[in-house]
Amino acid sequence: MSKQYLVRARLEWKWQFEDETAGSRLQRPWHVPLKFGKFTLDQSPNLEHHLADLGFIEPDALQGRNPDWEYPLSLLYIECCLDVPDKQHPQRYADEVLEQLEALFRLFQSGDIYLRRHEFMWSLEKGNPRLSLSFGNHPPKAEPAPTYDRSSYKLDDVRIGQFLDFFDSYWSILTKKQSPLNTAVFRFSNSYERRTVADRLLELVIALDALFGDNEGDSATHKIALRGASWVYPPGEARAKAFDTIKEFYSDRSKLVHGRRMESKYPVERVQQLEDYVRQAITKFLGEAKNGKPIATGRQLDEVLFLGKN
Repeated sequence: MSKQYLVRARLEWKWQFEDETAGSRLQRPWHVPLKFGKFTLDQSPNLEHHLADLGFIEPDALQGRNPDWEYPLSLLYIECCLDVPDKQHPQRYADEVLEQLEALFRLFQSGDIYLRRHEFMWSLEKGNPRLSLSFGNHPPKAEPAPTYDRSSYKLDDVRIGQFLDFFDSYWSILTKKQSPLNTAVFRFSNSYERRTVADRLLELVIALDALFGDNEGDSATHKIALRGASWVYPPGEARAKAFDTIKEFYSDRSKLVHGRRMESKYPVERVQQLEDYVRQAITKFLGEAKNGKPIATGRQLDEVLFLGKN
């Protein structure tokens, strides 16, 4: 048995302020609402209040209007109806689904983006929403607060259209329990939540290990770098560069585990490079699974990479 709930979440991203063709203005999509899968992307009725809080418009322009607290205080929000099994905590279940969608946004392209559940949820009985309050409330995750700067996330009409295609291709694969791919996706997305460069790096290294490792300890460094570089790039300079980069990062994993400061050795640009490698690798694994050729072990991967088996 299950109950149906209406869930809303605010979509936050680091805006692109400069439009290359139209001069200086905020880039934002207007062709909403958009439906994809069980989700709807729409403009929040609290958009102006959000912009006023950020200082982009004068509070007087609101003319004393209050926010509609049934919706997130944001530019855009996600809405979905979820069938929550009776034994599951509704808010925790909703967060798990939203985290999967958040991970897909992060896999689609680089840049700072996150999705946070609205404080209120509604149970749906015969199609009528009723505010759902429960004891032992499971609060939404806090906003990420990294000590380093992330790049902007380009989100205009063109990018949203491309994301919808990305969603259609990989959502059903992403939501299946396919370890170690799920472990890699979770760790990759979790790196966005980490406060320090070292913690961010550690999550990315664990994601690499989930994709390319064999639980062989220190002897796996060369193998993981070789598999990772060969998986992402064809033979050539790009593969050689990726091999060296992955090997160096992976070799430092013990320092990361013990909390060594790594900012001086690995500036944000280099960490971003590793993130891009992991993003490409995961997306390629998702593509193989979509094509009916999921790769679950290092042996399977080696057969594809080095023995030409499909």
